[in-house]
Amino acid sequence: MTHILKVKELLNGILHGNENIYIEGPCSIKDGKVGFISYIKNAKYSKYLNSTLASVIIVDDSIDIPEDLNKTIIKVENAPLAFIKYLNHYSKTNIQNNSIDKSAIISSNAKINSNVYIGKNVIIEDSVKISKNCKIDHNTYIGKNCIINEGTVIRQNTTIHSNTQIGK
Repeated sequence: MTHILKVKELLNGILHGNENIYIEGPCSIKDGKVGFISYIKNAKYSKYLNSTLASVIIVDDSIDIPEDLNKTIIKVENAPLAFIKYLNHYSKTNIQNNSIDKSAIISSNAKINSNVYIGKNVIIEDSVKISKNCKIDHNTYIGKNCIINEGTVIRQNTTIHSNTQIGK
């Protein structure tokens, strides 16, 4: 979880509302969750400000916020880019050390370094090398002879074809 003031600082935004919130992670504006953060990219999505369950919403500076809104808002210059910045921060801080889901299928000759998270239904083929501090989300396929370099985050439902190198 990340404190709201750290998120505000990360996004270089202006905070309106509760300064004592911890954010568990990201969510969509339409299917918001209490304790989570979302964004709206333009006034067209303002209709979700009152109905979303998201505790914090990132909005563009140009969007007018109703006075009676009971939500915490972070105003930024560009809400979609700020949300991406938050997502990058979230993915880096939420790597679960040395956690490999039991449903993952990993070749016996793949080399998995320390501090690697491998999610549900991941398939890792022969001769794959995964460096330390990587996160591989669920439903990912990594083909033969791939190299995943240090600190790489691979999102869910990704296919990486054989002989591919990713990262630094």
